[in-house]
Amino acid sequence: MHTNNGRRRQQRFECYSWSKQEMNIILELVIENKNLLQGKNGPLVTEANKRKKWQEIVAAINACGVAMRTANTCKKKLRDINRNALD
Repeated sequence: MHTNNGRRRQQRFECYSWSKQEMNIILELVIENKNLLQGKNGPLVTEANKRKKWQEIVAAINACGVAMRTANTCKKKLRDINRNALD
């Protein structure tokens, strides 16, 4: 993170369009892990487990080499995909 006049800013990533390969990976992995990612918290479904799984998804997407994605950008992309599917 960079500081500017004592304030902290998060590092910004360039916004590259999502490739078809990245889209296929996120959809495949989210579908495989739907119960964990969208389940209510309990003994096996915890926020820590969800964060860990999102980091695994991010690592798989970043392995494509198109752009460096974060968990937040992946979650936003998934929301956008779901919203567009409903339209």
